[in-house]
Amino acid sequence: MIADVQAVPLSVPNFDFVREFVAREAAIVIDKGKEYLVETRLANLAARNDCASVNALVDLIRASRDGAAALRSSVVDALTTNETLFFRDLNPFDALREHVIPEFQAKCPGQQFTIWSAAASTGQEAYSIAMLLADHFPAQSARIFGTDLSPSVIERAKAGLYQQVEVNRGLPAKLLFKHFKQTPEGWRIDDALRRRVQFSVLNLLHSWAHLPPATSSCCET
Repeated sequence: MIADVQAVPLSVPNFDFVREFVAREAAIVIDKGKEYLVETRLANLAARNDCASVNALVDLIRASRDGAAALRSSVVDALTTNETLFFRDLNPFDALREHVIPEFQAKCPGQQFTIWSAAASTGQEAYSIAMLLADHFPAQSARIFGTDLSPSVIERAKAGLYQQVEVNRGLPAKLLFKHFKQTPEGWRIDDALRRRVQFSVLNLLHSWAHLPPATSSCCET
């Protein structure tokens, strides 16, 4: 890593450019006064692109707006906060188990259930849905889609591999030992559950055309 990448404060014009850029590209809001956050998040990216400072990285992006798509995507990726955990907030999962899925089954018997985790991050919430279905509705045919604008977190989600600190967040021990296998690299989710979830990169501000259509219109749940 270049030693002085973080040593040069981000200029006001460059900070404003980054704020406007990520708001336009990903609806990410960076408040004024968060220069240090931007400098910290972009320091490694600056180093990987042989830029002596974050200012130099931003100058590079500003000078090549049409020819640096991968770099611009990496900036958005670096500034995305990927907060997630298993069975996050609990209430949505209780609602799925107690109301949404039973009502769907009553209205649409025998139909496939489709659910979309629109900001899936590293996959914990989508896999939580898969575990819920496997444990409470094993006969229910279902498709689970997980999308996120960050390619790096989608690759992690596809791998289904989590470290101890991650499985400690929201995942009951009985579900950990039932649905995961411990490996030297971490805890890997059961292959059958991993195959039930399809992950892909999707920016919600852009086209959703590649999402598969619902298999049934018999009801809206």
